[in-house]
Amino acid sequence: MEKQVIADTTDIQNNLHALQALANQTHRIIFVKDKDGRFTFINEAGTRFIGLKQAEIIGKTEADLFGPTAGFESWESEHQVLVTGKPRTTALNWPRHGKTQALEIVKHPFRDQTGQMQGILGISHILSSAAAVKKPSTSPAEHKSPVQTYRSADPKPKPASSPQKQLTTEDHDNILSLNRTLLTLQSAIVAVSASLDHQHVFDTLLWEMVHLVQVENCIAFEWNQAENTISFRDAYKQLEAIQPDMAYGLHDLPLFRRAIIDRFPVQIVADELQATLREHELLSKSGIETLLLLPLVYQEQVTGLIGLVASQKQRTFSDWEISLAQMLASQAASSIVNARLYEEIDETNRALQASNEELDAFAHTVAHDLKSPLGLTIGFSDILLRDADNMPQEERDEFLGIISSSSRKMAGIIDALLLLSTVRKADIQKSMVDMTTCFSEARYQIELQYKDQPLELIAPDTLPLCWGYDGWIIEIWTNYLSNAIKYGGQPAHVEVGATRQQDGMIRYWVRDNGQGLTPEQQSKLFFPFTRLNQVSIAGHGLGLSIVRRIVEKLGGQVGIDSEVGHGSTFYFTLPPNGELSSGMNPEA
Repeated sequence: MEKQVIADTTDIQNNLHALQALANQTHRIIFVKDKDGRFTFINEAGTRFIGLKQAEIIGKTEADLFGPTAGFESWESEHQVLVTGKPRTTALNWPRHGKTQALEIVKHPFRDQTGQMQGILGISHILSSAAAVKKPSTSPAEHKSPVQTYRSADPKPKPASSPQKQLTTEDHDNILSLNRTLLTLQSAIVAVSASLDHQHVFDTLLWEMVHLVQVENCIAFEWNQAENTISFRDAYKQLEAIQPDMAYGLHDLPLFRRAIIDRFPVQIVADELQATLREHELLSKSGIETLLLLPLVYQEQVTGLIGLVASQKQRTFSDWEISLAQMLASQAASSIVNARLYEEIDETNRALQASNEELDAFAHTVAHDLKSPLGLTIGFSDILLRDADNMPQEERDEFLGIISSSSRKMAGIIDALLLLSTVRKADIQKSMVDMTTCFSEARYQIELQYKDQPLELIAPDTLPLCWGYDGWIIEIWTNYLSNAIKYGGQPAHVEVGATRQQDGMIRYWVRDNGQGLTPEQQSKLFFPFTRLNQVSIAGHGLGLSIVRRIVEKLGGQVGIDSEVGHGSTFYFTLPPNGELSSGMNPEA
């Protein structure tokens, strides 16, 4: 399966609309042209100034719109930018509503993320509503000016009524600042979209947010819609008051709730919150004076929150900063969902690979284990069919006993396979289980099965209750006791017990007096269809695999403590109640 996740087309369109909305918030004219001089974008300030609709401008050159003279002048300046790869500043008189409007246009080379030239990014500054830019003079002083002047597109421009006011240093700084911010935003969006690693996307998002909006810290929260809780996910700088295992309900954080329910940015100022609010306590302990919450929204669903942190008093976020952060958060939401989807696909691929390996082992094991008893059954049946009349009764009875034993062995293998299939697929109803009763039932079956074999079995009168499914738990005890007898010493000495772990889980164990197992043997025990290399002891290799699947599906774990020469202790853990089980139940 190809490991690639492609962002939804709707999200790309949403991000383009968001970028346009951001450009529309400024009074400056912002436009983008391709390498052939065709407009590919222009904001509302530009359409208002030119007096044409956006659809009438996009895809056309200035020559198409205003004639060859204007087209040549525009091409001349933009050609220099494309050739040199450096910004160029020009001035222009534009006839508008019977007057001449003076513009200063800063044109920048526009590159993609690989550095390839794509076109021109232009930002125009309206200098005066009734002034004209002076035409270039041949004087040395004017040739030294960094601003080059071009004529109006109108072949008969009206003369200016007064000298044009020159662009101030503050104007230059504002234009350069706006350009840097837009390029930083573009770079940030590319960065958060570049990875399919879930953690890397979050790390990149936090770093880019801090540097885009110039804040002290950035925090990521995850929203669990099923449980209606908000939990801490990550932070650019670690906050001692906010720990990864902390989760809050919406009733504790009403302003967080507003950001999630309304899906709009919420700015929280610590000094303006009531002292009784849980949010005030959370912010004050973390040294946060102002927190801007931005919802991460993907296809109308909130997946989390991003919090921009300001620790200085009186620091609040402007509409411009909020718009910038919102646009990056919008792209990040899509990237986060894509990363999660990729991880799910990757996990599915790994599970499929493991399943295929398990299927190969399954086929090998079943073929091997059924071949021997089936061969005996067929072989002795053929002998009886051919020579029964000439055979002594004792020999016939012996052959019939072998056939019966082999048939029962095959039936046992088939029953184990059916149980394994049931455990994998069954959706059982768990409840409180009387472990003492389950153990007694398994003990009765084992003692009946091994009635002719010496056995010393030591067990407590009662075992602690657990949360699970009694039918499956009996199978666990039966398998563990059977292994202890088969692999234990001669005579077998088996001890059973239970202890409570620090995490609240109950550990049930079976100890034998066998020869013990090496670390390598222990590592192979509970894998599907694995059998130890002990050919003198019968067994079909399915039992411990079934035990592992049962216990994991019930919310516990299996394991072994063993040392060569000192026997083995097989154990399994189960939760004492359903509350503990609900948080620890990995499906097999």
